[in-house]
Amino acid sequence: MQNELAIEWQNTKTKQSRQIPISPKLREVLARRQKAHPKEQEWTPDNYVFGGEIGSRLKDIRTAWDNAVLKAHGITVAATVGAYQRRTAPSCVRSA
Repeated sequence: MQNELAIEWQNTKTKQSRQIPISPKLREVLARRQKAHPKEQEWTPDNYVFGGEIGSRLKDIRTAWDNAVLKAHGITVAATVGAYQRRTAPSCVRSA
């Protein structure tokens, strides 16, 4: 594995392929993430690097951010939490 990410032209706004340099530490993190991928689901080149836990697309970064804040405070995030509750929860954590 090289110290760069390859972005295919189909996934860029300018329709030009890119090679983005990354640090060896980030390369190691990405390799660990790939190894931690569930065995029953195939790791494919079109998985999102900064997506969900299994490489799925994040449609709304606010949800991911709110969940990260909750997890950082030791709160278990349930998949059934509504959007309104998710958006208001971090403000509750800060005021606690």
